[in-house]
Amino acid sequence: MSDPAYRRKIARQLNNGESLHALRRQLHYARADQVTRRQPGQQNEQAWCMTVVTNAVVCWHTAYMGLAVGELRGAGREVDADVLAHISPARSSAVNH
Repeated sequence: MSDPAYRRKIARQLNNGESLHALRRQLHYARADQVTRRQPGQQNEQAWCMTVVTNAVVCWHTAYMGLAVGELRGAGREVDADVLAHISPARSSAVNH
């Protein structure tokens, strides 16, 4: 833990995880972040549905960011790969409810 580079790497991973949790909270907004089903099987279905929706949003963000980077590079702008490594497709700020 005394290595600053290692601590930064761990902090980035934690931030990515927190971004994913924030996205799930925003997607689950209408149900006030609660599991509303009584039966375990139904609770499992609700959780899987949330996972499918979350994955769809992350995939869409990934494709959209890829298109944006392609447009920038096509216009002659340099997009550093090191910067792209720090961008998470799980950001919830782009989700319009």
